[in-house]
Amino acid sequence: MATARISVGGTGSRELPETILGDILKGSFSAMVREMAVLIERTAMSPIIREKQDYAVGLFDTGGRMVFAEFLMQGPGMIDPILERFPIETMRPGDVYCYNDPYLSDGASGHVPDITFCLPVFEDGAVRVLVALFGHFWDLGGYSPGGLSPFVTEVFHEGILIPPVRLVKEGEFVEDVYQLLLRNTRFPAYLDGDVRACISACSLGVRRVQELIAHYGVERVLAGCERVMEQSREWGRRILDQLLPDGTYVGQDLVDGDGFGEQPYKVQLKIEKSGGTVRFDFTGTDPQAKGPINFLLHPGILKTVLLGRILQSYEPALVLNDGLDGIIDDIEIPSGSLLWPKFPAGVALRAMSRILVTNSILEAMGSAEAAAVPAASCNYGIVTLRTYESDAERYVYSFEGFGVGQGARPSADGIDSVYFIGQKNNPVEWLEAEYPFRVEQYAIARDTGGPGLFRGGVGIIRDLRVLSDQATLCTMMVNARQPARGVGGGLDGRLGQILLNPGTPAQRRLATLADNIELQRGDVVRIMSAGGGGWGAPFERRPESVAWDVRKGYVSLDAAERDYGVVLDRETLEADPEATAHRRDDRSEAERRP
Repeated sequence: MATARISVGGTGSRELPETILGDILKGSFSAMVREMAVLIERTAMSPIIREKQDYAVGLFDTGGRMVFAEFLMQGPGMIDPILERFPIETMRPGDVYCYNDPYLSDGASGHVPDITFCLPVFEDGAVRVLVALFGHFWDLGGYSPGGLSPFVTEVFHEGILIPPVRLVKEGEFVEDVYQLLLRNTRFPAYLDGDVRACISACSLGVRRVQELIAHYGVERVLAGCERVMEQSREWGRRILDQLLPDGTYVGQDLVDGDGFGEQPYKVQLKIEKSGGTVRFDFTGTDPQAKGPINFLLHPGILKTVLLGRILQSYEPALVLNDGLDGIIDDIEIPSGSLLWPKFPAGVALRAMSRILVTNSILEAMGSAEAAAVPAASCNYGIVTLRTYESDAERYVYSFEGFGVGQGARPSADGIDSVYFIGQKNNPVEWLEAEYPFRVEQYAIARDTGGPGLFRGGVGIIRDLRVLSDQATLCTMMVNARQPARGVGGGLDGRLGQILLNPGTPAQRRLATLADNIELQRGDVVRIMSAGGGGWGAPFERRPESVAWDVRKGYVSLDAAERDYGVVLDRETLEADPEATAHRRDDRSEAERRP
């Protein structure tokens, strides 16, 4: 076994196997990106980074390959446009590079609000690795505050497009570039604070890598990077081979619409595996949309983030990095489709189609006998409330993301009321302190999870009352017409909806992909998000589990009997074994699947 000689406390040395050193470095990389994440959360100005935590940080090699990341939503290919514009040999210590153009990165930068920052790490006068992150910026101009609207039809409507630029040259801001960015936002203080937070987090990462190099030596640190990626490649392919025997597997999913019509849009996937070769073919996916639900599906994100997260559920220690690049041998994505739109199609709401890719992979893999995979999950939703205070000459803009139900798993219920990418909603106390809105209800949306042997996760209910004289509402919710599908006999999750002034004579249902909805003081907007699909036959669910769901408010008494065949004592809310057995035995198969 190869060994590395490491100084211990300056008093000598001992032999340490390279495999152990590799694991130590892997832990060091993990600690480094976690520390970067904490720093950006503590120092960012805008709530979308600070509260919602819409960012990701990572370590990359000089070839642009992602080695390690935290809060991964994108990453592979993220710094390629920077390396193309600024070759490694032109970089200098103290430089900071950034860009946000989705099309220049083939979707590695997902949409216009995401700005990627990159700093080189030098040792002995040469760049050895790079530290990078992206943050979702509060506003970069465009059609409306925030740039996210279902009514935009071009990427130009979403905000200023930034090609790869050197924002900081050898430690000093390039003022002409920076002033250009600051002028193209409605919230310059937020942009300035977030830029500095992003640079500070990357600078911390640079220092931590330099410390590792000083302790272990540059060659061993670089070897550790290679080892982490090689381990991911080996583990990822082994898991995929176990889940997918040779064969052809098909999956698809639908999104409600694009905001300009009622017709749904489809993602269709065919997975072919033969003789050790794996091919993903998205032929059959619908043409690109007029609205901004198009998703530029970067191949690296498909392999590492979307498929990688599924494989990680079978091996939590699997690191999602560019080592997973080799697990798919060929990818076919039709040009001009929903997953490879032609410039300058809008991509602001690309997350609404991204979940279709994940659900299509799950459905295709689930058709393989060896693969027990989760049911479909919903896509998180967003509403924005905007007003303009003319006396103060300022915009007031609240970005409200809300959780949904996730698909039930082969051995557990779906996760309740969360973002599928692990982000957070705005805290109620902070929202009410900062904005002229009041949260009057925040609760579980009962009965939204798809019934099954394992129940789909449930959505949420959130009521927002307008306290300003007037405001405009933008709604960005899917799974209001197309449910998250159940598998293996599990039922679909329930649909979401958005109501105005619920429970009053003025109640009306609002479109879930719309903008410029006018509101007045006292209006209440109720958001009811959708639930995930169920897994397995509902009548096989343990009565005790159904009773627990009823007591916790996830399932109603009526749904317990109707969907699960479980009869409960209405006072104690305990399952009645005899009545339940009778109910389940007498009910026909057709009745069991309403």
